[in-house]
Amino acid sequence: EIIKQIIERELKNNTDVKIDMILLRNTLENINPNGYTSVEDIITVLKQVIFDGATALDKICTPKSQGDNKYGYYIVVTDGLGSIGGKKPKNKHLEAPTFILCSEASNNSVILEFIAQKT
Repeated sequence: EIIKQIIERELKNNTDVKIDMILLRNTLENINPNGYTSVEDIITVLKQVIFDGATALDKICTPKSQGDNKYGYYIVVTDGLGSIGGKKPKNKHLEAPTFILCSEASNNSVILEFIAQKT
């Protein structure tokens, strides 16, 4: 519900916003390179995501821009367990503000806090 509220607010305030959704597993997967403009489409895709249990938190990359796309911030939705890798992301990969929503109390809080603080 919180994700829906955030997306609705952004789309309401900025009519030219496109939202990218990138799945973080053992690598980063951009599941729609053209971006989303509808909260309904995003929620539908999120509900269809199969969580495979493999999360490489050290692969998180939050550039301020990529090609013609400019990013104001990132929202990372995770169980926070970081089951692969176990290292912190490189500082050079953490540029834009990043907000982390975590569903598990037994998460890798050291890495999640590092990501949030560095951005």
